[in-house]
Amino acid sequence: MHVAEQLAAITRDGQRRGPISRRCRDDTGTFEIPGDRIAAIVAALCNERTWSAVPAEHGREDAHVVWACSPSTFAHGAHALNERCAVACKRPLALMPMLHDDRVNQRSALPQDAITHEDERDEAAHQDAFATAANPTPVRDMVRDTPPVRGGGVANLDALQERDRQALRALVQLRLLTYNQLRTLSYPHAHPSVTRRRVQQLVREGVVSVWESPARSGGHTRYALPTPVAVRTITAALARENAAEPFAPLIQLMLPQTTKRALQLAGRARPNWLAHQMEVNALVLRLREATPLRWMSSWDCPFPNRLASFDLPQPDYVIVEQHTDGPRLVLGEHDRGSEPIERFVARKVLLYAALAAFPDACEHLFGMSTFTVRVSVTDPVHRAPMRRLLELLEATRRAGGTDVTNLFRFTLAGWLHAYSQEPIWFAPTDAPPHMSVRWQEHVARHAHAA
Repeated sequence: MHVAEQLAAITRDGQRRGPISRRCRDDTGTFEIPGDRIAAIVAALCNERTWSAVPAEHGREDAHVVWACSPSTFAHGAHALNERCAVACKRPLALMPMLHDDRVNQRSALPQDAITHEDERDEAAHQDAFATAANPTPVRDMVRDTPPVRGGGVANLDALQERDRQALRALVQLRLLTYNQLRTLSYPHAHPSVTRRRVQQLVREGVVSVWESPARSGGHTRYALPTPVAVRTITAALARENAAEPFAPLIQLMLPQTTKRALQLAGRARPNWLAHQMEVNALVLRLREATPLRWMSSWDCPFPNRLASFDLPQPDYVIVEQHTDGPRLVLGEHDRGSEPIERFVARKVLLYAALAAFPDACEHLFGMSTFTVRVSVTDPVHRAPMRRLLELLEATRRAGGTDVTNLFRFTLAGWLHAYSQEPIWFAPTDAPPHMSVRWQEHVARHAHAA
């Protein structure tokens, strides 16, 4: 039954049996509108023949009930009708234009009839396990690989809502995010369906594209990616916003001299690098919850390969933590057990140690004279992360000696994900007392905090 017919039936029932109520849902929860007020709203809508009695997504943070209308009526009479409906409903209202087209899908007319995936739940990760891709959202009802609508140029950030601008910044800084991650960052108090609708709006604006790939548990995992337009706009904004920060040289070093390349994903096959990227993003987001961050990014090869006389390392993520004594630079490495130990030593341990030996050079490059390298370890292939951790500790100790004692910290990725605020870190000179992957069995003899 059409929405207008449902409301009319409610009105007739209210006239026959007295006042009844209609349960509605918004961001503040579930509320009731008595039948007589619904009758007044229907009457107000029917007096304007170009209006359609269709509830729609709220368009403002302070709007609780939203009705859609034709563009012409929205332009000429929205304000007056809004006042009439607001008085009848005794709740804030907002109006938004909607094209009257038979091809428009009206299946989600009522809030309670919308497909909201309300029964989806985040799987609780095992305390010592690392949740790959941070519990991605399984979906089945969207078009894959949605292309951006607009072409080149620069996006107008001022025309976007603040939460949409936050979402774009997170997408550019972390390359791509699942819908669950994006909701946690930018739409934390909204229903999951709001995140999906906001992303689709950004797709129509040409600043976001959507990519899907099959999930192991069935359905599809949906990712949001920034388009080249968004990358150009956000990187320029990041340079301006951080120009006065102590770590401004770090931002300038990472920002490209030309246009930073956006991710290009096509088809349904998962690229080999995707698991590593999503695990890195999950760790960065967990660190963001544990410690205030003034900067976070997980760009691929963020530094130039060589600068002056230094061969620069390429961390998997870069964060700047805010502490009482000022900002601290952390360069993160995420090891999945796929790299030979000798390569890890040559491309990471030796390069970081050589750079840390010149504090003046670090001050010039990063705006800070010191930094810490944190290495998270997992082993999805051999499923022996503690053995891999021991191998990395031994190789780092042999290659760097005492110079790397305060530079490197190692931990299991599962520990970092589950116990990010606990003393979970091993220095290169430490030796885990046993091979257990349970952090509780190490805590009595282990007291290194980040």
